[in-house]
Amino acid sequence: MGNGNHFATIGIAANASDKKTDKGSDSITELLDFVLDVYGIDAVAQLYFYVFDHAPINIAIGKKTCVPRIGCASYRMKLAMQVLMEEHLDLLENVQG
Repeated sequence: MGNGNHFATIGIAANASDKKTDKGSDSITELLDFVLDVYGIDAVAQLYFYVFDHAPINIAIGKKTCVPRIGCASYRMKLAMQVLMEEHLDLLENVQG
């Protein structure tokens, strides 16, 4: 980009089968802080928004960072699928029923 702005995506995937690793909001916040430090990103000045896929983590990180969030990706997918499947409700009820 010619204006000096850069946009990056940071993907974090936790191993759900690993019972020893803490995947709570405090651990995710610490990991996010670490990654931002590694890349020299000032969360307050440079982080415009984030999307996490776990509602409790969304809420906790939102409170801790004061950075806007764009909801939960899975929830948005669920809403989109509901709209797409709406015209097939009768068929879906027969299949599920």
